[in-house]
Amino acid sequence: MKIHLGAQSDCFVFFVLIIISFLRYVIDIGCGNGDKVSVLQDEFIPIGLDMKHNILEARQFHPNVKFFSIDFDSLDCYVNLPEHMLLQSVLISADVIEHIVNPNLCFLPLLKHYMQFAFALVLSTPERNLYCR
Repeated sequence: MKIHLGAQSDCFVFFVLIIISFLRYVIDIGCGNGDKVSVLQDEFIPIGLDMKHNILEARQFHPNVKFFSIDFDSLDCYVNLPEHMLLQSVLISADVIEHIVNPNLCFLPLLKHYMQFAFALVLSTPERNLYCR
């Protein structure tokens, strides 16, 4: 399933997908400090992936959420999430891709791999060219 309605609609689409489905997991790829994904921990099992320095902060403030460190600018950025988990997941990546130097190196292949199993991906990004100089 692919949905693209723009950044303002992505949050709405995300919550609709969770409400109408059988999902148990929310995987936030590029979770930053974990604030967004942690608010879902009463209803779902939230999982966050991000750079090591962000994950250290996220774990400190959200100890009940699973976080995994990943380097999106590396060839070796794979986090092995079990297939059964991905099959019951929605993936979120909100305003992350524009911060990655080369998304084709690892970030997009990672999303492609996870989407072989995950129910849906909600991907939002501002206009990348506005930030490139």
